[in-house]
Amino acid sequence: MKDVIGGSVGDECAKQKRYTEVMKKFNEIIENDLHLESVLVPIGDGMTISKVKK
Repeated sequence: MKDVIGGSVGDECAKQKRYTEVMKKFNEIIENDLHLESVLVPIGDGMTISKVKK
């Protein structure tokens, strides 16, 4: 899953390195949580929507 910030790939934004690290960790946690169904919507910087599986 690529992380995008302000239209450019996150790891190219040295100015926002910490923000990028937090976003990557969040996406990794969400992606690997077997209790969730998630989708990353490519709007702006991206929007993650998750719901608990039944």
